Amino acid sequence: MNSGRLRVIYIQIRLDHARHLLARSEITISTIAFECGFCDSSHLSRVFRDHYRQTPQQFRLQSFTPLPAAAPSAYMGSRTVPADTRPLSTKGSYG
Repeated sequence: MNSGRLRVIYIQIRLDHARHLLARSEITISTIAFECGFCDSSHLSRVFRDHYRQTPQQFRLQSFTPLPAAAPSAYMGSRTVPADTRPLSTKGSYG
């Protein structure tokens, strides 16, 4: 695989991650740019617009769906510890 093809794949991976963050989080576009390896939000916006024909802000406005809040799990309630929790003895087999 040549370096030009690898560069295109790498940019696509970064843009896919940016799209995910834009659609599923309220993180600022500047922070998303940084987290996805772009030098600033202008760089992300330019590359994003070249690939998707819309700005990150336009994409967010039409695609935003926040992640649902995590439901408490059943195992997170009261935690019981078995009565016999003393450490194993090291005497006997080596002593």
